Amino acid sequence: MDLPQKIRTLPTSPGVYLYKNAEGDVIYVGKAKNLRSRVASYFHEGRWEDAKTGTLVREAVDVDYVVVANNKEALALENHLIKQKKPRFNILLRDDKTYPYVKLTLGERSPRVYVTRRLRKDGSAYYGPYFPANLAYRIVDLIHRHFLVPSCKVDLTRFHPRPCLQYYIKRCLGPCVKELTTPEIYSEAARDVKLFLEGRQTDLVKSLRARMAEAANAQEFERAAKHRDLISTVEQLQRRATAGKAEDRSRRRR
Repeated sequence: MDLPQKIRTLPTSPGVYLYKNAEGDVIYVGKAKNLRSRVASYFHEGRWEDAKTGTLVREAVDVDYVVVANNKEALALENHLIKQKKPRFNILLRDDKTYPYVKLTLGERSPRVYVTRRLRKDGSAYYGPYFPANLAYRIVDLIHRHFLVPSCKVDLTRFHPRPCLQYYIKRCLGPCVKELTTPEIYSEAARDVKLFLEGRQTDLVKSLRARMAEAANAQEFERAAKHRDLISTVEQLQRRATAGKAEDRSRRRR
């Protein structure tokens, strides 16, 4: 039974619910006066705008529950299970100022990407929270080096006479100066960053391969080589992530 079907079968009684990820680990524990209504509320589209809830919903593949007599029992059981299971999202949601997010400013003419600890409803996309905290900074640094989408605080609503240092050290496409890049090229880079941050590496690699072939056919060999190098980087990151997950599962079994 998939998760949406299971939610429809939950009782309307008070109780405690436990979200689980694909490995069967409890990632969040919560209490509710009405289990079915409360658990279903996580999947209302408006709540996905909240970065924390959106990340939780993407990881959750199953839910267990315990029915109790009243709210007092639910609170006691919730506290007990959080101490026992140490669910990752309970820790993050309780102390979310400790953990940073990666922000992609989709509402801007030239989107930027940077680390933030403040979540706003401003049309931007937020990814995370990340822990350890320096992981968010490493991800943003990788985006600068390979996707050339900057974090700068330069006013990108207008053009400037010359680019900043980030352009010269090849960590930015230079949207701040007219004709250093084009809106099409920059939008393409921002879309690639979005796919990367959403974990859609397979879709990203497929798109990059198509563009690499197109550039090669047009004898634009420098552009084809850039796409090839980015494909190699993304695939290397995929392999590391897969190896890391396998190591985590092995460690938990021990």
